[in-house]
Amino acid sequence: MGVRIRISIIVMLALASVSACSNRRLYEASHQNRLQECEKLPASQRQTCKAEYSESYDEYCRRLAAEKQSQM
Repeated sequence: MGVRIRISIIVMLALASVSACSNRRLYEASHQNRLQECEKLPASQRQTCKAEYSESYDEYCRRLAAEKQSQM
């Protein structure tokens, strides 16, 4: 395998891993903001709001993958 191909593969893998970390951070930041907004609601609505945003990033990724798979 040529040096240029190896470098290209390494760069692509690095970009993919950085992208995954960025996506996780964006999801988690957005998730935290939503949960903070839930805290501003009356107690009767707070639990429902928190339940809507209880999905972890990994659960979110699995759900998206399952939805993509079902659409094929």
